[in-house]
Amino acid sequence: MSVREATIIAALVNHPVLIDENFAHVEFLDLANSDLKRLHATILDAMAHDMANDRNAVIAMIERAGCGEIWQRAVALIKRARQWPALETAALDDARDAFSQALHLQRSARTLHKELKQAEAALASDPTDENYRHLVEIQAQFRDVQATEALIEGFGISSGRAGRV
Repeated sequence: MSVREATIIAALVNHPVLIDENFAHVEFLDLANSDLKRLHATILDAMAHDMANDRNAVIAMIERAGCGEIWQRAVALIKRARQWPALETAALDDARDAFSQALHLQRSARTLHKELKQAEAALASDPTDENYRHLVEIQAQFRDVQATEALIEGFGISSGRAGRV
């Protein structure tokens, strides 16, 4: 379970307004972790039953879906990683900013992962210098996305947590 994916899911559950604000992205969220995919499906189910605007209702659906333990692991992970903006105690503005950053990084990472697999396959089938350079370029971009810490100047002020925590 990646911190980024757990942060995205926890932010959606803890700050349900993010679901409506980002519906197009939430609906087609591309997650690698199968447990988080189950939580995502439960969030979509809550949306379908018009219950996604209430955190407690979403958590109740998570429990009924047999995903309570997954939810607890995700929350524990983001607490250990100090991703407090995804927690229910964070101000919505902080949660919104952190969610947008995490979503952008997630989409970039997943796109680059797919491009990396295609570049690897191209090099395997046609080992040219051009294909090798393309693979190295994609690998560098992928590493950059993985290493990025997207922080906004003054981030955390709304929740009383200026700077990094």
